[in-house]
Amino acid sequence: MSLSIDCYDCKSVAGNNKRCEDTFETDFSTYDLISRKCYYGFWKAHFCIKLKAVRADGSSILVRQCAVKDWGSRCGLIHFESPHGVEEVDGCLESCDFDGCNTATPTYKYNYFMCFISVVFVQMFLLLFER
Repeated sequence: MSLSIDCYDCKSVAGNNKRCEDTFETDFSTYDLISRKCYYGFWKAHFCIKLKAVRADGSSILVRQCAVKDWGSRCGLIHFESPHGVEEVDGCLESCDFDGCNTATPTYKYNYFMCFISVVFVQMFLLLFER
């Protein structure tokens, strides 16, 4: 038996749904936004996505929902299927694979920290072998 994932499921166009916007609160105020039986069409979803973008008319769009496949993480021009057809939006799409993971944009401070530690380690290594 294949279990589906629990994702936040909400949309905000031009800021019309403040609870869905960033900074996203993960508390009782957003509890009802969790989709407990995450399906996409007839298929069980195994990924959550978050799309944060600007439409051609300049309005913002933020979508959190379930997804059947891993869309990866990318920024730039993205084809988005809206009720008005497919439109090209400029923003970032992120997918993840654990319950409730589509809350906020990940920060890369840990990558900067690891880069810093790596540089320090290399410098120490070079100092030891210069002797």
